[in-house]
Amino acid sequence: MRSAIGVALILLTVFASAPQAENIIFPPNTAGVFDITKPPYNADRTGKTDVAAIITRALNDKVGGGATAGGWGSIIVYLPNGTYLVKSKVFWKLPPYALGPHLQGQSRKGTVIRLADSTYRSASQAGIVVQTGGDVAQNFNRGLFNVTVYTGKGNPGAVGVFWYGNNESLMSDVDIISGDGQGFAGLEVGTVEEGPCMARRVYVKGFRFGVLARSSLNTTTLSEISLEGQTQYGVHHTGNFPLYIDSLYSRNSVTAVYNGAQNAQLVLINANLLGGNGGPAIINETGGMLFARKIVAQGYERALASTSGTTPVPAGLSIDEYSSHGCISLFNAPSRSLNLPIKRPPEPEWEQDMNKWANVANYASLQAAIDDPAKTVVVLPMGREWPINGTVNVRGNIKMIIATGSQFTGGGALAITDGAAPVVKIMKIAGAMSVVQRSGRTVVLESTSLGLTEIRDEGSGDLFLTDIGWCPLRVTNPAAHVWARHFDAEFADNLTVSAGTVWIFGWKDEGYGISATQTGGVLEIIGYYNYVYGSSSTTSADQVPGPQFVLSGGSFSLASGVQGQKLGKCPQLVRQTYKGVTRELLATANPAGYPTSYDMPMFTAYDPVSVQPASAGAAANIEDAWFGISAGAGRTAVLRWSRPFETIAIVNSLGRTVRMVMSDGSAAGRTEIGFSGLPFGSYRVVAESAGRRVAECLTIVR
Repeated sequence: MRSAIGVALILLTVFASAPQAENIIFPPNTAGVFDITKPPYNADRTGKTDVAAIITRALNDKVGGGATAGGWGSIIVYLPNGTYLVKSKVFWKLPPYALGPHLQGQSRKGTVIRLADSTYRSASQAGIVVQTGGDVAQNFNRGLFNVTVYTGKGNPGAVGVFWYGNNESLMSDVDIISGDGQGFAGLEVGTVEEGPCMARRVYVKGFRFGVLARSSLNTTTLSEISLEGQTQYGVHHTGNFPLYIDSLYSRNSVTAVYNGAQNAQLVLINANLLGGNGGPAIINETGGMLFARKIVAQGYERALASTSGTTPVPAGLSIDEYSSHGCISLFNAPSRSLNLPIKRPPEPEWEQDMNKWANVANYASLQAAIDDPAKTVVVLPMGREWPINGTVNVRGNIKMIIATGSQFTGGGALAITDGAAPVVKIMKIAGAMSVVQRSGRTVVLESTSLGLTEIRDEGSGDLFLTDIGWCPLRVTNPAAHVWARHFDAEFADNLTVSAGTVWIFGWKDEGYGISATQTGGVLEIIGYYNYVYGSSSTTSADQVPGPQFVLSGGSFSLASGVQGQKLGKCPQLVRQTYKGVTRELLATANPAGYPTSYDMPMFTAYDPVSVQPASAGAAANIEDAWFGISAGAGRTAVLRWSRPFETIAIVNSLGRTVRMVMSDGSAAGRTEIGFSGLPFGSYRVVAESAGRRVAECLTIVR
């Protein structure tokens, strides 16, 4: 594994007082959206009255199940802007089969759940502020969005959010802040049977642990996590399960990341770890398995200290790519991942004009609601099932489709075709139907369960999948580009790639048979977990037919693949055919030193001349460029480079360029781009050359 890195992507936290960047509102009386401040709940939002019991009652009242109660759909318990004082835990109903709901704030900074001071005064006994689930793995479709959880002062035992969800469950745009730096953990990602679930765009300030992970089953996917002011560890992972982290920013004097338990599998990519007080930024020990890529540390002695694995530990403060237990291939492929370009899903602006929302209940059909030229949003309210027996085309001015506790029936298809909106977002839908990308537009599919139907990419526009459950993915178009995060397909034949480019971060599979078949295209998987259930017999009669991956064409790489639960059920890991020769990777053939013989810390199957590296560009190469940011007066980012570029832009979370500077054409130098006046939120600073992105980093404006 190569350990040197030429590109330094340094994150900058910019502190500023600024207005809220979002305003999540719904049309009045939308079925499936329950305002906590209105009857029958009448919760106080002035911060004067304890409302923990009221919020908990609403969450338990709105657990789904059945057509009129939401089914697999996403009922919303809504918190308008305000301060919600709590003196005890706010929690969701526990299993069996607890479905939803979603707790939705109006805005991340304006909706505050505030723990009363001196409520959890014992540092040795943790007290949770918000708990989304627990117990067995049946906390389905949980959601927490656009809130601040403030743990007050004098609460050394406080846990800000105990995030626990299974299958399609998402936490997004949440701040967890200690008023005095005290507290046990900001974000705890469950115990026992946590996951699979995802948390993204989360900021944690204070506490002993920023992120505490100690589950023993399934997976948790984290993306765009910012940590600051922890007193023991930024991330502490001691669970016997995989934890996948993309884009971690840590500003701490303590160790940023700890991975230390037998079979603790950690993926960490695109991390910027600032601060340090001597010692390493990352510790991997006690049998932990680590895949790390694009890591930069500052202020520490070194980036990584590891006593677990078979691969030499890279020296210095940066890591290009590192797999603690090496890499295996069947035909001498390169020993590194494909490193495909990574994009984040753009967010269409939330529609503020309630007259532009089309409630399907007021139309003859879903297609009629979509085709109303005066509307930009379609909402499918709770109270009934919506049939799709043929194909419904998403076209015209529609930029978002959202369900509020309803589901589809009929097994038809929702096809995104060309239309006026450049980005179409479909969220919180469920039921028996397919979603088909047939356009040149960008499509974002989020928090969706499609009941064993499928997602098909037949178009040329980008397709983003986030928090997707129970549906296979089929990619057949050479122009297709798919980015998936927290992909929870289950049962056999979940992924078919014959053309196009597919990038998956955090994939949990379940059941028997083949997980993925690739006959062409490019497929990169970072973080794969196969939950194999059934008896523990390893006799041939009880084993699963077919390998997990069948490869006969295209380019493929897998980082951190794990088979859990019933070891021996899937003895064939990979079957690859290359130039007429077929070989298999069997569990018994894995190299010595792997955590178990059923793990694939890294596997590659590609011809290096057939894949253009993600870093290749006409005039710049990310492998060689140095691209950094440091604080300047007036919140100005100072960028230095050693390869030419054409533009540097600040791009907001909606994918829109809000600032841009042009290159003067020099091959090396420095330039400045200011953040003054930008509202709170996350931004990407992007350098491009000849239309190709050559360097990028994440910046938090606060």
